[in-house]
Amino acid sequence: MINKKLTKIPEKSPILDKNKVAASKKHASQFLPFMDTFYALSSNDNEERSFAANSLIHHIFLSDNSDLGNRIDAILEDGIYALTRLLNGLCSGRASARQGYASCLSTFIKLAYHISPKTSGSNASSEANPCWMERFLDHAKKSSEEL
Repeated sequence: MINKKLTKIPEKSPILDKNKVAASKKHASQFLPFMDTFYALSSNDNEERSFAANSLIHHIFLSDNSDLGNRIDAILEDGIYALTRLLNGLCSGRASARQGYASCLSTFIKLAYHISPKTSGSNASSEANPCWMERFLDHAKKSSEEL
């Protein structure tokens, strides 16, 4: 016989509770810290996984781009780290973790191929302004060559 205490989903998560999820829907400026999103992606709660994926995507692709030129290296490092963690999360033994990481990874890849950072004006051609995925892969290649 299965112990119900072990199978019950906890009311409060260590990362986020239901009140925070409801508040975040009202105040879109509230997101999870970048590193906390990876833990929340493996939650048993669908809303928490969704909120974590939204926070991760917002951090990489949708955050304030007013000073993008100054932050491009940090965004590239975070993007490479996120892509690596999302790929590794697919191998998790927990079904909810695989589901959370897979859904976030699919959105990450879709946006990475279809969004170009606006660093050199809005009329820049696609060759002069590559998509995020090209930048992630190029940055990763340069980093590995330095080692």
